[in-house]
Amino acid sequence: MISWWAAENNAGDNLNRNNGVLQGNAGFTTGMVGNALNLDGSGDFLQVAAPSSLPVGNAARTVELWFRAPATPGESGIFQYGTAATGQMFGLVTSFN
Repeated sequence: MISWWAAENNAGDNLNRNNGVLQGNAGFTTGMVGNALNLDGSGDFLQVAAPSSLPVGNAARTVELWFRAPATPGESGIFQYGTAATGQMFGLVTSFN
């Protein structure tokens, strides 16, 4: 495991490698187990400014998360890292398609 953001009232990485900072009006709410991030889909996110140890390019990776998609149709980014400019971006996006 490289990082684990448990969202227990802070944006820290439980392994202390990739601590984050809440942006917008992001906050915390009751989750399935403990707390969870509360992101309303309007400029809210948890940002890790300079992540370390995360795989890049075509390196193998595994991501695990629980999320509740918004009730309104549309596209939402669940998570992403890297940059599209160099073709090194990885992420998960929901879509109403």
